[in-house]
Amino acid sequence: MIRRLAWEHWFAILGLVCAFATSAAAQPAFVPSQAGNTKNQEVVSGSGAAVSVTLTATPRTRARLYSWSARCGAASANVTVTDGGTTIWSSSAAFVGATTVSVTWNPGLAGGLGNNLVITLGACSGGVGTLDVSGDVF
Repeated sequence: MIRRLAWEHWFAILGLVCAFATSAAAQPAFVPSQAGNTKNQEVVSGSGAAVSVTLTATPRTRARLYSWSARCGAASANVTVTDGGTTIWSSSAAFVGATTVSVTWNPGLAGGLGNNLVITLGACSGGVGTLDVSGDVF
C-alpha cells in the first residue's frame, strides 16, 4: 500500500510538471524593447531644406523618442515632433543654430498606439541641417 501511494504521488507530480511545461510553451515570446527595434539615426538636409526622421509604429506598438540633437550650417531653424499628424512638441523658430542643441525625454516621449512619430528639423536658411534621433518602437 505504501509503495502504491508513492507511485501515484510521482505520477501526480509528473502530470503537474507536464501541465506547467505545456502552458509555458504556449506563452508568446518576450521581445526586449531594444532588440532590433532601435531607430537611432542621423540625417542631413540639402541646402535650405527641411529634413525629418520617422519612427514607424505598427498597429499594436508605440514609437518612443528618447532624444534628438540638431545643428544648422548657417542661420537657424525649429524642430517639431508630430504624433500621427498632430504636433505634440515644437521649438521656437530660432531654437537650432550653428552649435548643436539637444533635447532628451526620460522616459521617452511616446506616440499614440500605432501612430508614427515624425521629428522634423525646419529649413536652415542657406545652409544644411543635421538631425540626430534616438528612439525605438515596441
